[in-house]
Amino acid sequence: MRVRHRLNANLRRHGGHVGYYVRPAFRGRGLARRGLAQALDYLRELGERFALVTVDDDNFASIAVVESCGGVLEDKLELGELGVLARRYRIKLERS
Repeated sequence: MRVRHRLNANLRRHGGHVGYYVRPAFRGRGLARRGLAQALDYLRELGERFALVTVDDDNFASIAVVESCGGVLEDKLELGELGVLARRYRIKLERS
C-alpha cells in the first residue's frame, strides 16, 4: 500500500492518493479493500477531504474495491501512446 499525501500534476492525472498491489496468491481475500480502507482512514486523519484513486479500465477487481470504499467515478482518461484507459475515482473523506 502506498499513500501519497500531496499530489503533483502527474499523480493528479494517474496514480492518485493511494496505490496498491496484491500478489496473485493472496487475491480474493479482501486484503485490497481492507488496505484501501485503512489508507483512507489515514488520509482522513491527515485532514484530507477527499482521495483520488485511479484504476485501469479493465481491472474489474480493483474497480469493485474502490467502489465498495465509496469511490465515485469522476472521469476516464486515455494514457500514453498505447491508448490505455484509466478511471479516476474520488472518495469523500469527510465524516458525516
